[in-house]
Amino acid sequence: MRILTCGAAVAAALRWERLAATFRGQANVPFSRRFAQTQTPVPSQARILTRRLRPFDNPTFRDALAKAKQDAEQTIDTVTRDQVIFRGLAAAARQAAADLVRFSLEQQSVLKPFAESVAERFNEWLMDKAKVGITFSPAQLAWLNLTRDPIATSLTVEPDDFEFAPFSQRGGLGKAHQLFGDQLPALLDELNTALAA
Repeated sequence: MRILTCGAAVAAALRWERLAATFRGQANVPFSRRFAQTQTPVPSQARILTRRLRPFDNPTFRDALAKAKQDAEQTIDTVTRDQVIFRGLAAAARQAAADLVRFSLEQQSVLKPFAESVAERFNEWLMDKAKVGITFSPAQLAWLNLTRDPIATSLTVEPDDFEFAPFSQRGGLGKAHQLFGDQLPALLDELNTALAA
């Protein structure tokens, strides 16, 4: 009950500007007494209310309350248009959908995580390359391993992806061109086709 009464007093005190017009002729009377006199005709209630409102006689306290109220207010912007930050499914949702589609189309006999399928197809692709005599240096293999993970999460890897981690941490598109030369676009197309199939 006391909290409710104090809360009501605080709310009323925040509106002290409106009450000030009522008390124009009582400039020397403290705010708490003026408020109590106008709100409560019973003397005992007036004393209680005067005691509870005494902190509001301090202008610094009133200003602090007004500032706290102002800081807590929110402005809703109805003019500025929102911008879409992300559009599409999350990588995990895309993977799950791709796994379900492959399984339902009977391209996979067992429903398993797409990342596992991509890793298996990547190893098969490397063995097929070795069978025809194409070998890769350790630095090239490291980059090829890096391309496997984005294909597993987003179904493709493009030259633009080399501007972001983990590729950017290893030299980006420039390093990829240095390692693979003019064969890079064809190699990426081949990897995308072989691994995301």
